[in-house]
Amino acid sequence: MSADYRIVHFVAIVSLLALLITGILRPRSLDLGPSFLSFHIDFGILSGIALAAYCIVLTVKGRVRLFDALRNPVSNQIKEASAILGSYLSGSPFPEDVKQEMGRHNILATYASLGLGLSFIPLTIGGVALTLVQRGTSIYEIMKLLHVFGVGLIALFFLVHLFAVSNRDNRPLLRAVFSNGKVSLEWAREHIRAYLRRLQKRTTRLAPWPKVE
Repeated sequence: MSADYRIVHFVAIVSLLALLITGILRPRSLDLGPSFLSFHIDFGILSGIALAAYCIVLTVKGRVRLFDALRNPVSNQIKEASAILGSYLSGSPFPEDVKQEMGRHNILATYASLGLGLSFIPLTIGGVALTLVQRGTSIYEIMKLLHVFGVGLIALFFLVHLFAVSNRDNRPLLRAVFSNGKVSLEWAREHIRAYLRRLQKRTTRLAPWPKVE
């Protein structure tokens, strides 16, 4: 994992928590309430712009690997998702054919990230509308519900993400995110074989690689 990926990952977690706290626990007093609301709006806009800019840079540079799993046939996606859920819930090992096709991000991470991306649609529409329409009107309440719905989807993503990273097999990856960004080759061979093969093909002319079966 690159340094910028790890930094953005950490900043995004802190930013979303700050927005959640200032949005839900906003004081009702006339002294503090407007300040919390102003911070929530301004920080939300800045965070959204920064995140969008970073995503654009990654896309332009061809560094987005999150959706590679969607290139596989739907039947393979379902098989991989079932194997991952089985491993998370019961500790059952991954079938060998599933291991061979697992890339940089597994299919459940891809699905969850798609849900996260879609959650920003109601979140943004509702949030922007709340700053423009008159408080107390029916449209204001509808936009408020839309904004809260987006928040709920993001909260669901965090719960799913927390459930996934708490799994014993994923702990090396979690440590990598908050340390030097590296996992052992043994772990990589077990969990991201397809990505290793692709990486091996790209770099084998620069340096010898251990063979990835």
